[in-house]
Amino acid sequence: MRTRDAEKIKVIVNVEAQKSYYPGYHFEPRAIVYCARMISEQIDREFTTDNYDGLKKVYSIWIFFNAPEKDSDTITEYALEKKDVYGNPVVGGKYDYLSISFIRLPKGNMEESKNRLIDMLSVLFSETMDAETKKKILEQKYDMRMTRELEGGISSMCNVGEGLVERTLERGIQQGIQQVIGS
Repeated sequence: MRTRDAEKIKVIVNVEAQKSYYPGYHFEPRAIVYCARMISEQIDREFTTDNYDGLKKVYSIWIFFNAPEKDSDTITEYALEKKDVYGNPVVGGKYDYLSISFIRLPKGNMEESKNRLIDMLSVLFSETMDAETKKKILEQKYDMRMTRELEGGISSMCNVGEGLVERTLERGIQQGIQQVIGS
């Protein structure tokens, strides 16, 4: 990856997709543990314990698909930040090594989000749009050039989504049949 100044940098990214918004625990501690693991896995790969300056920043991005209306269409970031508690502020230092982002998409389809990322992800993960419609919107609205790799990824995601819907529907039908037979 390169910065705007063309400086070459390396970052470590973890992306989590969450279908359940209420798993019985808070997601923040889990995300912190994931970041801590990504940081500790860098020892003897990116830096040694003799010199920690080789540590690379880690990003953990969580996409929630079924956020309740009160939380949907939001992005929250958790990050380390410096806070001078007493005395003169100390200038410098390196501490910005982790970032956790929660992106909460609405249930079902919603009107266009004012946030470009949420809107684009809502198109990408839509259960009601076919792959061709998604590709067309992504090209026209978001200026995404459709490479073979990107087209394949979109088609795969559509197939995965359709497969999940079909399996869920089949399970629901089976459970309904069993309930009728059992009663």
